[in-house]
Formats: sequence, structure tokens, C-alpha cells
Amino acid sequence: MRTPRSLTWSRSTSTISSTISAQMHRDPMQPLQPLLSRPLQHVSSVFAAGLRIAVFASDLPPVSRSGIGVSVASECQALALRGCTVYLLTASHQAGTLPGVTVEALPRDRFPLRAADWDILHLHSLGMAAVALEAAKRLELPLVYTAHSVVEDELPGASSWIALQRRIFSAAQHVFFLNTIERKRAVMRDPSLLLRSSVRHHGMAAMVGREDMPERGRVIVVAGRLCRNKGTDVAVAALHEVMRNIADVRALFAGERGDKDCEAAVAGLVAEFPGRVSRSGWLERSELMRALSRARLALSASRYEPFGLLPLEALQCGTPVLASRSDGARETLLGAPGVELIATHDGRFWAKAIQRELCEGRLMATLETSEMNWVQAQFEPGRQTDLLKRSLLDVLRRHGPGVDRKARVFRDVA
Repeated sequence: MRTPRSLTWSRSTSTISSTISAQMHRDPMQPLQPLLSRPLQHVSSVFAAGLRIAVFASDLPPVSRSGIGVSVASECQALALRGCTVYLLTASHQAGTLPGVTVEALPRDRFPLRAADWDILHLHSLGMAAVALEAAKRLELPLVYTAHSVVEDELPGASSWIALQRRIFSAAQHVFFLNTIERKRAVMRDPSLLLRSSVRHHGMAAMVGREDMPERGRVIVVAGRLCRNKGTDVAVAALHEVMRNIADVRALFAGERGDKDCEAAVAGLVAEFPGRVSRSGWLERSELMRALSRARLALSASRYEPFGLLPLEALQCGTPVLASRSDGARETLLGAPGVELIATHDGRFWAKAIQRELCEGRLMATLETSEMNWVQAQFEPGRQTDLLKRSLLDVLRRHGPGVDRKARVFRDVA
């Protein structure tokens, strides 16, 4: 394997560290110098009026196996509403239509034969990396990448995926991270990312008002892949104790694929408490939001969580959240009403926290007395989309136009 770039720089380590430290003490949501420094009015009016974006994502609603598909679909629609022409290329052949967005299904390893006159490429899923890299190379277009997770932190043993993500980090004109800590770690590994990266959050669309919320039962929702990284084992251990102590508590596990031991643990809990514990498999977002709206509590015991979509969706539904104190949760949920962050993965501690909330209702009371929609105020999709569009336009302005696509004949990716 080629020596990682982070091991071959010639500048002194102290100089690089001081430069990184100076940048890291900036507000992470403010544009970095010099890449995102120019005001929007300096960008070509042609681009500002009609930016053409090709977006690459592995899956999309209604059959989305992760929060990535949900976030990408929402983001593409928001960009279209702001005058962008959005082409969404996906490996999912069950993807639904999106208003204002051109959706095209294609294999993960095949270059699109009828490439539109795109201006910029935006990669979201590593599963689509081959076709995105090939498009950037053949069309000479700038490539930006949103790292929805950093594989080196999430799955340290996944060497092939780590190598692929490093390749994307190196090739991309700009990389977006979902929290400050992950960006800082990535920059320490590859200092060239310092001026080619920034932090941005997902936008969260407005939810139904609280007056329309259905009556709640004593249901606890756990959503996501059934695996150790998502804390499924912690949730099972905690709920086992809670359900032995409180007879009317029920639980819903909304997740499908995962680790065999975690799937077996959930199956054991279902067998021990029939009628009280259910496993639904993956739910469409609308179904998940309905389940959260009827729930008394949502659990997010993840050991690794770069952003924390489930806690935010639960809060939108007026449902309190117990979440692990992961890097993403500490940043995303800072100051959120109705949330308790837990610093341990000991199931007994989580069981006590669940029972305390069910008996005292402190988190629910905080949510009910909150006068503003905290999630909407923090993650208003229009503001997040405007920041993204400005970043894309600035990258495009620095890169320049690509080649004339009309005269090209494309072949499959080698």
C-alpha cells in the first residue's frame, strides 16, 4: 500500500500542529479560509442562478438502509427549491421520485452513458465512489464529498473501506464532516485536508405541531442497525432489566441488518417478553416518525455516532431521548431540551436512567414546556442548504468548467 500522505509531509510537525490548532479554534460552522471566503455575489451569476449538481448516493427512500438516504433526499429537494438543477444517481432500483429532482438508477460500477451538463459532483456514499471518481476524471469536474462517517473511527478493521475513503479524501476538492472532532482527527491524519474541509450539519424539515401528536403509550423505540456500534447490546441489557421491573413497558426495535450476536440478543428479548417487545425491520421515515410520535422514550446508545439523526427526529416528535455521549451527539445535541447524554455503555446504568424518566418524567416535562422548536431552530434546512450551495459555488469557481461532454462516448468503469 502506498505510504499515507500524512506520513510523508516535509514541514515540521510542530509547524503543522500549530497551524491546525489555530484553524481548529475557529467556529466550526464558519467558512474556512481561503476556500470558502469569497462572498456569494463574486460568483458568476450564471452559476448562481442555475448550478447543476450530480449527486451520488447508494440508497434512497422509501427503501433506505441508513440515515444517509433520508438526508440526501431532503437536501436534494432543498437545493432544487433554490434554483439548482439536481441529478441524483443512485444504486437503488427501488428509489421513489423526488419533486424537482432527476433520479436515475445505475449500477455502482457503471459510468452513466448520457451524462448531463453537470457543473459539480457531490458524493455521499462510499459504495458509489468508483463511478464518482470516474466521472470526475473523465469530465474534469470538481468532486466534493460528505463523509457521513469516518471509517477509520467507525470500523478500524475495515482496511479496504479505509483505503477507499482515504482515496476520496485525497481526490476531493472539498470534504464535509458532520462534527468538529471527526474533522480534527482527519486533518491530523492528512494535513492537506485543513484548507479543503469544513463541518456542516444536515437540515431537518419541520414536523407536525405538538397539538397534533397522538396519545403516547409506554413504548421505548430503538432504531438503527442491530449492531454493537449502534449500542444494540446496551439497549437489550437495559430493556431486559426495565421490563422485569415495570410490567406495562413495551419496546420496538426498528432495524434489520446487523451483527449476528446483536440480532440474537434482540430475538431473545422478543422471546422472553412476547407481545411486549417487537422487531419491525426497517421502517420508512414516515412510519418511523409515527412510531416515535407514539413513544414515551427513544434510545440511542451508539458507541459511534457522527451526527445523531434519530435523536433529532425523536425530539421533533416531542419524544425525550437518552443518548450516548458520542462525539456527534455531544456537538449535535448540545443544549437540546428533553435529552440526557450518558457517558457509559453499562446497561444497568441505562436501565436506571430509563426507569427514572418513566417515573419522574423530567425530560418530557422539559420538552412540553419548551416554547420553541429547538431542532428547527438549530437545523433549519434552508440555512443549511444555503451554506452548502455557497460552498459548492466557491469550489466550482476555483476549479473552472469541465470538458465538453457532448462529444464524448463513455464506457464502463474499468
